[in-house]
Amino acid sequence: MFITELIPSYSVLSHVEKLQLMQVLLRDIAAEKNVKIESTEILKMRPIGLLKDKFSVPNSFFDPLPDELINAFEGQN
Repeated sequence: MFITELIPSYSVLSHVEKLQLMQVLLRDIAAEKNVKIESTEILKMRPIGLLKDKFSVPNSFFDPLPDELINAFEGQN
C-alpha cells in the first residue's frame, strides 16, 4: 500500500510537510514496536566537512553588500 492511498492529500503537501508527516509515521511505528528512533536516524544529516577541500568561500563573500541590494531586501526603492 502506498502513502498516497492512505493519505489522499499527500500529493499537495509541501516537501517540509511530507518530511514532518514521515517523522510522525515513523515515530508511531517505533512506538508500536517498542523501538526508540532518534530524530537523527529519521532525517540523516549531511556529514560535517562534506565539501572540505572541494569548495572555498571567496574573500569577497565578506565584503559589505551594496546599498541598493540592502535596500531591496528592506523593501526600499
